Amino acid sequence: MKKFGLFYTDEYLKYSLGPLHPMNPKRIAASISLLNYTLRDQDEFALIAPNTVDPSVLEIAHSVEYIETMKKLSNPETNSSSELRDKGIADYGIGTSDCPVFDHMAEVAELIVGSTLKAGEEIMKGTFSKTFVMLAGLHHASRERASGFCYYNDINVTIHRLKKLHPGTKILYVDTDLHAGDGVNYEFFRDPEVLTFSIHESGKYLFPGNCFSNEVGLKEGEGYAINFPTFPFTYDELYVELLENYLPPITESYNPDLIIWQAGVDGHADDPLGHLMLTTETYSKLGLLIAKLGEQMDTPKVLSLGGGGYNPISVAKSWFAEINSLAGVDQLKVAPNEWIDKCRNELDIEMPKNLLDEPIQMHKKEKDEILDETEDLKAEFEKNLSPYWSF
Repeated sequence: MKKFGLFYTDEYLKYSLGPLHPMNPKRIAASISLLNYTLRDQDEFALIAPNTVDPSVLEIAHSVEYIETMKKLSNPETNSSSELRDKGIADYGIGTSDCPVFDHMAEVAELIVGSTLKAGEEIMKGTFSKTFVMLAGLHHASRERASGFCYYNDINVTIHRLKKLHPGTKILYVDTDLHAGDGVNYEFFRDPEVLTFSIHESGKYLFPGNCFSNEVGLKEGEGYAINFPTFPFTYDELYVELLENYLPPITESYNPDLIIWQAGVDGHADDPLGHLMLTTETYSKLGLLIAKLGEQMDTPKVLSLGGGGYNPISVAKSWFAEINSLAGVDQLKVAPNEWIDKCRNELDIEMPKNLLDEPIQMHKKEKDEILDETEDLKAEFEKNLSPYWSF
């Protein structure tokens, strides 16, 4: 049995929200190419072609009306209707600048859901103990609204489906994307069988503007929604320290049956959408941390999802670091020449030779200011969560 399943396909390249949109195929194409040159033939890994999902399964996390609108707006024979387009924007957030209408929209969104669901099912069957799904973790979509480049929420569909197939399963959802995992957070806000842990740049400074540490869940789910909003310019050592301080004791206490990791890499310092100062050093350590948490389970089950990241260079390097460290294999430090040439000739991207970042140099005064702000955030976080968890 191969331990690690890699789920990706060239069909993901159809998830193109426009040539100038942050969510464009280059961010995926460079990473697919890197995996093809480096990992696909290693014994530790199995490359799995994802399946699309039956649209009826989507109803477990999205309304019928929303799904039908997605289909109609994806169909060239029906999507020219101004009435339909106005309804898509006003009622469902489909057709905005963040979530535009594009060719094959519903089909490729269904493929993304199918990818995550297939990986989750294989994890639960024991085919793999760990998986990575490249185009997945679209954590902003809600039951009736597209948001933040996300149309269907593959995470919510998968969690609901796995809970239905495996009653009583306790799921820990860890979200280390730049942006708060709001669509997942609020979907399971009342569910004690799903513990959501999101660390993200604070909503005071960045989309989606929510998921603060005082949002801890409701009713039976009170205490099972955990959010740590970080200060802008949070750097490698501080970010990793926060996770290592809080996530392991919470995980040990909760004792999950499955860990789902939304492993977005848009917190990288070179990403155009945020203000964090992370490098491949952080993403390597995140993979190691999640792997360690998985190994402490009775039966390791870790489903990891690519999430966000919008600079093709930092995305390729950071995902590669996460996958290698999560799998427990030695990281290739020097990029293959064939990959560099392919990216230059086919994608017009000049990739660096080194796949690992150099440390970012910051002035002590700047780091001290960020640390002071973070101490205040830690105090607030612990005040809000200490009634439920010990750190």
